[in-house]
Amino acid sequence: MKSSLILIAGLTLILATGSSGANWTTLDFPGVEETYAFGIDGDKIVGAYLDTSGNLHGFLYDGANWTTLDFPGALVTYALGIDSDKIVGAYWDTSGNLHGFLYDGANWTTLDFPGAGATELNGIDGNRIVGVYGVDVYSLDCGFLYDGVNWTNLDFQGSHMGVAYDIDGDKIVGVRDFNSFCYDGYNLTILNFPGAKGTSAQGIDGENIVGFWYYGNYHSHGFLYDGANWTTLDFPGAEETELCSIDGGKIVGCYLVGSRYHGFIYTIPAPPIEAEVDVDPDTLNLNSKGKWITCYICLPEEYNVADVNSASVFLEDEIGAAWIWADEQTQLVMAKFNRSDVQEMLTQLGELGEVELTVTGKLIDGTPFEGMDIIKVIDKGKK
Repeated sequence: MKSSLILIAGLTLILATGSSGANWTTLDFPGVEETYAFGIDGDKIVGAYLDTSGNLHGFLYDGANWTTLDFPGALVTYALGIDSDKIVGAYWDTSGNLHGFLYDGANWTTLDFPGAGATELNGIDGNRIVGVYGVDVYSLDCGFLYDGVNWTNLDFQGSHMGVAYDIDGDKIVGVRDFNSFCYDGYNLTILNFPGAKGTSAQGIDGENIVGFWYYGNYHSHGFLYDGANWTTLDFPGAEETELCSIDGGKIVGCYLVGSRYHGFIYTIPAPPIEAEVDVDPDTLNLNSKGKWITCYICLPEEYNVADVNSASVFLEDEIGAAWIWADEQTQLVMAKFNRSDVQEMLTQLGELGEVELTVTGKLIDGTPFEGMDIIKVIDKGKK
């Protein structure tokens, strides 16, 4: 997505600011045609927007204010990466040549790979910058690392790495031959979304990598990879989603609806509060005639049980609590579930012996919690 801007700079494609879903927020430069969010660091986001005349400009958004970023005298500018006050990206000069740039909030500096006909800077971490260069704007296929003094080709077993998109510490992510990679300076690890035709790693922060994948129809889907698990993240209702950068619990990128791209911020949901749960009875006979299954829930001491949203409490994400009572003195929540519903669920699952039951819920502010207990399930009515 980042380097594809060289092909869309001439397009004339109106957006509104808003949100969709609890964790997704649309991010559009005011009054323009299209917006692309490419990089994030803290509260600062950089990217590009297409104005009503079809011209592409870079931008910086600090959570309140939008600032246009245009390299002096350039025809086209787009910002791709940010670290503190340093922003990197690329611009077209009046002759149609593509150059990389570094902007520190006051000074613009052209940074071109030595001898290259075109250069694009994609990611920055401290003084280290990654990007791609080529003979011209249509042959950007050689990844590089620049440390402020030295330019280094990113080669692995004699082959260029395609495109380097982002850097965090010693780790670099990018794309080569439709495959994503993570390179730590010594080892190259290929990263492919399971079953996808192509995968593009765009951003990295610690162990978390974001990007997009696609099947045969080439419609892109966003992904988050934590080093072990792949999670698809698609903007609700969008035809395509591309995740471009991650910093802490926030991800930025672009989504497509119709013929227009919008930027977005995605906030990674907080992990649930670990609650202590005690299920009563400890032994459940599937043929018993009791009325309730009672769960006693204890939250960590920094939370108040009075803040529990009673409508959000479920057993096994399937059976809602029929009755809830919160005791602020003991800081216990007592949730009662219809016994026949629980027994029917366990019967359908064929669960006997030691069974783990999980209780989930949310506080009034939306913070999730969960806890589990193990009970013994018997079927005394059967031989």
